[in-house]
Amino acid sequence: MKKLCIYFSLFLLFGCVSVRSNVGAVPSFSKILVILKMNHANDDHANKYLWVFPKKYDVCAIAHDTISIVSLKERTDQWLNQCQSEAILTITTQQVGFYQSYFIGDSYVPNERNYEMFAEMRLLADNKVFWKSKIHTSPLTGETFNPKRIVDQLKLDGVLSE
Repeated sequence: MKKLCIYFSLFLLFGCVSVRSNVGAVPSFSKILVILKMNHANDDHANKYLWVFPKKYDVCAIAHDTISIVSLKERTDQWLNQCQSEAILTITTQQVGFYQSYFIGDSYVPNERNYEMFAEMRLLADNKVFWKSKIHTSPLTGETFNPKRIVDQLKLDGVLSE
């Protein structure tokens, strides 16, 4: 029983990503720019988005750290010109949650953060948002959750097709 509790605790800490979304009228598009606006964004994590979208979509991805010297507008404009994107998926850390402490077996894991992120997808032609999502992650997953989770939600909501 103790072993089961430990495995369940590890699952809750490492495996939890919940996504709640809302979708409007979905336009037709095939080129997407993914923008990660996060506290600790990096290009390695952004590049993971290149491989999880269905093959029919051309995807470019950039990460924008909160302490970046180059403005997000400059980077976005540069990538929009380079990629000729029709839609933008933006994932933003809006709020870093409260600190929590956990017990895993006999071990105490102090001061972990919960993350709350918001994602939205909009068409460049009219700048209207047609998909929004709220993402919660576990403390140890942090901001860099598996991009497949977002893509799976987009498929489930009918925004992306195979």
